[in-house]
Amino acid sequence: MITKNLIALICLTLITSTAVFGNHDRTENKTLYLQIEKNECTDSELMVHIDETVNIIRNRLINLGYDDALVYTLDNAIICIEIPGIPDAERIQEIIGIPIKLEFIDQNDNVIIEGKDIREVAPFYDETKDRYGVAFTLSDEAAKVFEEATARLIGQPIFIMLNGEEISAPYVSEKIAGGQISISLQDELSRQESYELAEELTVLLMSGALPVSLRVINN
Repeated sequence: MITKNLIALICLTLITSTAVFGNHDRTENKTLYLQIEKNECTDSELMVHIDETVNIIRNRLINLGYDDALVYTLDNAIICIEIPGIPDAERIQEIIGIPIKLEFIDQNDNVIIEGKDIREVAPFYDETKDRYGVAFTLSDEAAKVFEEATARLIGQPIFIMLNGEEISAPYVSEKIAGGQISISLQDELSRQESYELAEELTVLLMSGALPVSLRVINN
């Protein structure tokens, strides 16, 4: 289950002078230090990805109701996060949680669509299963890809993976056109648990997937 209170706010401020903030001691418990994995992209792509990450995480924060976190970026693509009232870096890391990675894959592990292909999302109640799920709309391009995939996968399952964990594997009964998709959550979840997870997934999917990986570098 994804941590309920996922949060971070990154104010895009590339600081190259230590005179502004002084020397940062990464052993300080009140600040969480995250390193962007720069080897995943070129220098020019890095600047774009930092901007994208800022917007995505800011949207998550706004959706969750947090707007007072102090987050700034140092040189070498290091993100510093401080949250008023939470003076412990481990707790901040827990609040941030695991970046979402949503994938629809076939039996051969081929990715059909991903979280970045989603344009609109909302929770819904599935009366037949007495639990909640998530309904979303795909981009025009992704909708065509999904339509083609479902046309050739009739009678086969599509595995819906969240952070590498299977949350559903519905069988395709017919071609799905129009880019409107609804997924129910795990059968073992209670109604309340499915509601909470559906709400969290909605927030995360609305804000999008992070374009780069982040790792904790607190000593």
